[in-house]
Amino acid sequence: MSKVHKVLLSGIVLCFVVLLMGQSTGPYFSIRVRPVTDGNLIVFDGTSGFFGRDGGAPAGGGTNTLQEVLTKSSDAGGLVVTNLLPEAYGSAWDGKQETPTKDAVYDEMETRVDSAGDTITGALLLDDDASLQMDATADGMADDKYNGITMTGKNAGEAITLWDCVFMQADGKFDQADATTGSGEFPAWGIACNATGDGTNLVVLTSGVVRNEGWTGLTIAGAVYLSETTGGITQTAPSTSGDCIQVVGFAISDSEILFNFNNVWSEVE
Repeated sequence: MSKVHKVLLSGIVLCFVVLLMGQSTGPYFSIRVRPVTDGNLIVFDGTSGFFGRDGGAPAGGGTNTLQEVLTKSSDAGGLVVTNLLPEAYGSAWDGKQETPTKDAVYDEMETRVDSAGDTITGALLLDDDASLQMDATADGMADDKYNGITMTGKNAGEAITLWDCVFMQADGKFDQADATTGSGEFPAWGIACNATGDGTNLVVLTSGVVRNEGWTGLTIAGAVYLSETTGGITQTAPSTSGDCIQVVGFAISDSEILFNFNNVWSEVE
């Protein structure tokens, strides 16, 4: 076989392999393909291990010829790989002798996103018409639950009760907010998502939805204000001279509030 024929043969086989890898249910990993002097084809994984060679046993070990690899691909719906890189697919595939399909990768991604406490490193880019959704269905969440944007890592400066409105003191700790004139405890920065004591971590929701059956009787679409009762909320605007008037959200059902602590406030004259 001439050198030209060898190159053509290698190119044809390479195209076939690339087409095979592009199937929607096929494997998703990087490979390197190169012809050798006898016209054979060696298919490598991402590093040094390979899983197929057309014509004879691979020099680095293993027994699969390219034909056997292609046969297994046809039978099993994906090439059989013996040296997966864990960092390419995550720990879920560590040590497994198979290539994850597209659906398996999506399932793993969904599991990781749904897991509590996951950390996203890097930017989260939202495409056209994409959004971060909060559940606003009437009674769509259980009592004493929330969803939205929260801040954590700061401690309470006193005993805080669940759903207390809070503000930050000069010492960097959260205390109960109060709209009363002269209190020095406004404006509110957010609402407490956990009950905690002095010196312990407090989770503060700054924007989002909260359901609390203790708020039953809210006027839907009505404004919600920081109250003159320590840590409380009200749908009646404070009216005493010097009181803080701060709209902290709007009622979306008789027991749910859409909060938005934007720190826009004024004082009663």
